[in-house]
Amino acid sequence: MTKTNAEEIVGLDISPGMLEIGKQKVTSKGMDKVIKMVIGDSEKLDYNDAYFDAVTVAPWCKKL
Repeated sequence: MTKTNAEEIVGLDISPGMLEIGKQKVTSKGMDKVIKMVIGDSEKLDYNDAYFDAVTVAPWCKKL
């Protein structure tokens, strides 16, 4: 991700617990100056239209 030359990378999750896991991963990779982690709903983003150049979503699923 650091090779993208992006000015800003935002990681977003609706779950505070999952967001904390993400923050720990970002910090462990030394990327906490590059990636901003925020709480939010991916279906109701609190950003202006066309704010992002790209968006990805990973579904959460639990193995049964």
